[in-house]
Amino acid sequence: MSEIEKKNVTLSVPVALWKRIGHLAKQRHTSISQLMVGALTQLVEQEDLYAVAWRGARHQFQAASDMGSKTPYDWPRADAHERSL
Repeated sequence: MSEIEKKNVTLSVPVALWKRIGHLAKQRHTSISQLMVGALTQLVEQEDLYAVAWRGARHQFQAASDMGSKTPYDWPRADAHERSL
């Protein structure tokens, strides 16, 4: 089994956040690097799911049957928004 190729990155965070991340990593018995990998992986997976959902919704919208909206209307647009008292 081959190891996944990795890339080192430099991340600058506020000291207070760094301390909280360190405590969180200790509580979860993991490293800060592993916490960050997990958080970034989750972010990317959410974006992937959103893109799939968006494509599906767009496809459904484009495939929807005409409900008569393509027929020209014969009244002024302003009349359609008038309110009768």
